[in-house]
Amino acid sequence: MSVYRPNRKADASKFYVCEFLIHGKRIQESTGTTSKTVAKEYEKRRRTELERAAAGMPTEQKANRIRSVQEIVTPYLEGYELNHRAKSVLFSKGRLSHITRILGAVLLSDLTEDKVRGYIRQRKRERRYRVGRSTWNSANSAGPSVNRGRCCGRKCGSWKSERT
Repeated sequence: MSVYRPNRKADASKFYVCEFLIHGKRIQESTGTTSKTVAKEYEKRRRTELERAAAGMPTEQKANRIRSVQEIVTPYLEGYELNHRAKSVLFSKGRLSHITRILGAVLLSDLTEDKVRGYIRQRKRERRYRVGRSTWNSANSAGPSVNRGRCCGRKCGSWKSERT
């Protein structure tokens, strides 16, 4: 629809804003640029992206659609080490190591709720037959450990869950 510089209390913004309608919903976003030509290109690209999303078509670039779980977890852990305590880093590495071992080769586009349930079943089987725990409750085997691993997986974005 339009690209303009908003006037706010007598001083104009230095960045352009784009405004348009998609399926009856008004979209108004800053383009983050001071060039009107670049702002118009941003509006065109953003409108196309939202229309593709509404039609159920992929909006990401092809390189981002064909990434595996391993390709998501590795940079997440590298960034996690910079901002967290050593104990937290060890905890996350321990939980995400199971995810990458079992689901690491799975593409994000193929990661479904059934595959996540399969991961949970496999982790529970692994823990159920572990030797050396005298007070082991086989009915609730590995529940907390598996749930912590799922939580780490959601944090790094390797899968989305209905329950957060």
